[in-house]
Amino acid sequence: MIFVAGFVSVLLCGAVSDIRTLEIANWISIVLVLAYLPAALNADLIFSQIAVHYGVALVVFMGSIALYALKLFGGGDVKFLAAVALWVPWHDLGSFLFLVALLGGLLAIVIWITAKLPSLAMVRRKLTWIGTDHLHRQSIPYGVAIAGAGLMVIIKNGGHLSG
Repeated sequence: MIFVAGFVSVLLCGAVSDIRTLEIANWISIVLVLAYLPAALNADLIFSQIAVHYGVALVVFMGSIALYALKLFGGGDVKFLAAVALWVPWHDLGSFLFLVALLGGLLAIVIWITAKLPSLAMVRRKLTWIGTDHLHRQSIPYGVAIAGAGLMVIIKNGGHLSG
């Protein structure tokens, strides 16, 4: 359970970092990747299950490079998505990616509305802990969507890692 608590903490760090600066520090993805192996071993996953997780994360990484090439994702989003996907059971991968897309779309709508409506923009400026780069650069902090989807999958699985 301590590994899952650590996973959730690092997810939240990634989301907050992306909200504030539109950047996800490399250490966040590195911690997720390095912590997965001891967490999986602690959860009694066997080598073949662990290997599948790493393989799935690699496929997600390679696929998200296309989003980076299209300038839809930043480099931090690519690494963060793959690192979080490592923790997602392969049978939940489709749901996870769907949730990332759904939450990212909702986030884009909220940012667009916030930028367009003067009354909401005023409220937005008072929330000084939230960065404003995404309003000016028309960027979406997808780390929030990735973290939210990761949290939803962990909650769905009762806070347990599974193969």
